[in-house]
Amino acid sequence: IIFTGDDALLKIPYKKRRNLMTRETIRLAENKARVSLFRKGRHLKTQELKVLSPLRVEGTQLTLTQFVAPKPGSKAPGVQLFLSTIPLTPVFFFTYAVLIVTLALFTLITWKPTSPKRKNK
Repeated sequence: IIFTGDDALLKIPYKKRRNLMTRETIRLAENKARVSLFRKGRHLKTQELKVLSPLRVEGTQLTLTQFVAPKPGSKAPGVQLFLSTIPLTPVFFFTYAVLIVTLALFTLITWKPTSPKRKNK
């Protein structure tokens, strides 16, 4: 785990910390954690994770959501990870694309150009 920010920032309550975490105080590109993903004892992938830059493999996504304060007796901060498996993601995006194309076609088919207003004589 590489965290280049001030560890004291991680000890502040969550809501206040979110307001203090700016581009000047936290450099997202420099903060990372090296993670290895295993399934049933088989190594799938090793990758450096940055905040909201997930590791994706075989329909599983592992996302580093935030850095957390060091545990008592430890000097290094920890990380909070979110593991998700969403098998219907490709179906959702295909359906979404079909919806957009359908709405565009509907608009083109039903479009009626406005006629210029007639002046009363």
